[in-house]
Amino acid sequence: MTAAVAVDGCADLAREPRQAHPAADGVRAPLFAVTRTYTAFARRRPALYDAMFTRLVDLPFAAPQTPAPLRDAFGELLAAVAPVTTEEDAGPLTETFWAALHGLTTLMRGGRLPEWAHDRRLGLLVDRFAGKQPGSGGGEGLGGRLAAARRRRWRPARTRDGHLSPGQGAARG
Repeated sequence: MTAAVAVDGCADLAREPRQAHPAADGVRAPLFAVTRTYTAFARRRPALYDAMFTRLVDLPFAAPQTPAPLRDAFGELLAAVAPVTTEEDAGPLTETFWAALHGLTTLMRGGRLPEWAHDRRLGLLVDRFAGKQPGSGGGEGLGGRLAAARRRRWRPARTRDGHLSPGQGAARG
């Protein structure tokens, strides 16, 4: 039962960032859009969020038999992280981004981090992934420029209905 709820919840969660980040340009905007929609989902649907991400469920993650809604939800995170990574590092970096986002959201919801500073923490997370250095006043920062110089232009491939194709990327010209 919890597994079915988690699968349905992931389908809902995947739709929200898909609607938020297509309009977001650049590197930082899609990442921030995903963090905001993820956090809003957790606040708006706390019992469902807990069933999806804090309860023990018998679902395969990161495996060929992973249900499509789970792959789609992860794929939306992947789509936001893709501009700051290489194809080779896309999966692990997206997992790291998700783990940080999940940790911040869970600790804030549990009262262990003050809610009034949550947006600031999300901004710091996004800035680090986007390559912006603290106090730089904007721009990519050295980390982002170096990553941009060495990576192939890559983005995850989408199916005709807008879903992400797991494990497949498409070169951009």
